[in-house]
Amino acid sequence: MNNGMLVFDLGDFPTMPGPALQVVPSAERDCARLYQHRAIGDDCVRMDALIFFGEEWFVDTHTLTTFDAGTVADSLNELGYAVETHDWYGDAPTVMADPAVVVAH
Repeated sequence: MNNGMLVFDLGDFPTMPGPALQVVPSAERDCARLYQHRAIGDDCVRMDALIFFGEEWFVDTHTLTTFDAGTVADSLNELGYAVETHDWYGDAPTVMADPAVVVAH
């Protein structure tokens, strides 16, 4: 990868009894996400979401694997990446108790 960037969102996902709605207003377009995540193993979570972005919408479904920020950062360093770890995306909302963002260049 030349002049690229990898971004990893990390954190523990709490148990969700049902779907949740997240709305982020914007001057350009509002964004809404109807989502639910559920454990599918000791270290895996299934995330299912319906995203509305202005007049557009899409479905986002994927499996997330839990890793701590230190493990991800160390692995990327070993591969030769310059790595930064941050608490989160400023005031962006999250349901995770201890979120982190790892950025690799």
